Amino acid sequence: MLLKDSEAASFLGLKPITLRFWRMQKKGPEYIRMGRAVRYNQDDLQAFIETNKVVPEADHDHVHA
Repeated sequence: MLLKDSEAASFLGLKPITLRFWRMQKKGPEYIRMGRAVRYNQDDLQAFIETNKVVPEADHDHVHA
């Protein structure tokens, strides 16, 4: 499913201006340009979320109370 800029931003919990800024910086999720229109594939957005997931390492040496 292809999403408009505002829909993609909502899916990611961001503002559309953030996606526009990222495109100018050549970063962020993959997108499709069709003429002047920009669309995001929902699967690509989900992949972007997964690749940016941070899993803290367990600290087994220290026990916190």
